[in-house]
Parts: sequence; structure tokens; C-alpha cells
Amino acid sequence: MPFKWTKALAVGVEEIDEQHKELFKKVNEFSAAMRENKGKEVIKETITFLKTFVVEHFAAEEKLMKKYNYPGYDEQREEHQKFMNAINEFKNELKYVEINSNFIVRFELKIANRLLKHTSTIDRKLGDFLIENGFV
Repeated sequence: MPFKWTKALAVGVEEIDEQHKELFKKVNEFSAAMRENKGKEVIKETITFLKTFVVEHFAAEEKLMKKYNYPGYDEQREEHQKFMNAINEFKNELKYVEINSNFIVRFELKIANRLLKHTSTIDRKLGDFLIENGFV
């Protein structure tokens, strides 16, 4: 099931919003690769790329938070770590399991839905803080 970026998910900070759009695209590519039975190697490459992109995105967000002394930094960092742990779990699981509908559904529930929730709540708070304080 594709996860659509909508303006309702925008946090109001162009750098973050552009990264979120790309992140949604990458999550959808990964889901599509699994659904189309692209093969484990393609799926492993896609999740590795997704993980790399997520690390870079989180680093950019955390840099902004530190630069402007964002009071929700610890909460945001903790959520970032949980997200990375979930991606790592799926990456490790790929070594031992077949990709089937159960695996795909679990990925979409755990990763894609977490991305939607994180973007629309916690990242929105960061965007609001940056905008309200005139940092962006």
C-alpha cells in the first residue's frame, strides 16, 4: 500500500519537508520491491539504501535541533533511535525469512506507519518551534 506525502504532513521547514518526501518515496520503493518479488538481493540493497538515507535525514534534523536548542531534542532522538532499531530488525530478519505477505504487512505497519506518525506529530513540533522562533 503506497504511503502518500500530502501537504498535511509538511512541517514547514523546506529542508525537512524535502527529505520527508524522499523518505516516503524510498519506503514506497521498498514496499513495491517486496510486493513485486524482486528478490532478496534487490530488497536488501533497497533497505540498505533506505537505512542510509534515514541516518542522513535524522542527522540533519538533530543538527538543527542542537543548533537552535530545541527543547524536544531528547524525545526526538529517542524516536529516531526506535525507528533505526526497527529498520535494523527488518534488515537482520531478511537473512533468515522468506519475504511473504506477513513480512510485508509487518514492515508497513511498523516502518511506514511509524514514519507517518512521526512526521505528523513529533516532526511537526520541531517545525513549529523553528518557525515560531524565527529560525527558518
